[in-house]
Amino acid sequence: MAKRLQYLEADMLKAIVAARTGMMSIRKASVSFQVPRTTLIDKLKGRVPIERKIGASSILSSDEEQHLVTWILSSAKAGFPITKEQLTDSVQLLIKELKRENPFPDNRPQRHWHEGFLNRHPEIASIVSQNLSSQRANVTEEKIRHWFTEVYTYLKDNNFEYILDCPKRIFNCDETAMFLSPKAGKVLTHKGDRTVYTVINNDEKDCLTTLIVCNAAGTVAPPMIMYSYNRIPKHINDRVPKE
Repeated sequence: MAKRLQYLEADMLKAIVAARTGMMSIRKASVSFQVPRTTLIDKLKGRVPIERKIGASSILSSDEEQHLVTWILSSAKAGFPITKEQLTDSVQLLIKELKRENPFPDNRPQRHWHEGFLNRHPEIASIVSQNLSSQRANVTEEKIRHWFTEVYTYLKDNNFEYILDCPKRIFNCDETAMFLSPKAGKVLTHKGDRTVYTVINNDEKDCLTTLIVCNAAGTVAPPMIMYSYNRIPKHINDRVPKE
């Protein structure tokens, strides 16, 4: 199968400008911007459109798709990232509201349209979201610094400042949750974002919580696992490591 579209559209546009303005010959522009020479010639002579089409037909106009992009990015930033299903639902509804002919099977955009949409808008990426409660989602650097100030003030007011010079006496406890039924899946967000959180209600976090305690000297205390039972079943108790 012949290779297709093995270049960036931005590089092709630069090559076209360089060749049209006489800054470079067609051959040199092709080599400098790493674009196919025959394709560059075809675009310069008007045999093919300058802007290439990627993927299936967009159905929606460029402005309409840009509204979707803005909605996706702003929703992700607010902690409510859009899923593939939500996007296709919105496109289906939009086509209906616009009274536009719907060419999709079952009147709903399919995988090929979704892939084409992501190709047309490389600023959007599909990644796995992590659930985060609203309280944790609202944590700011200012609030964290305020917490440390309160702790230091407490130690100072009670003449406990000497503790700060002894790492073995400075402990920190944090929790980690093992979700029993993870609900988070892939969502759409700005390309390059490594971690995306979905803000959820506290009662949606069905999980086991483990408390981890360690001190500033690196000593880790035995972890504590919190179960939702009034009495821990024997088969669970027997399988927990003794340490």
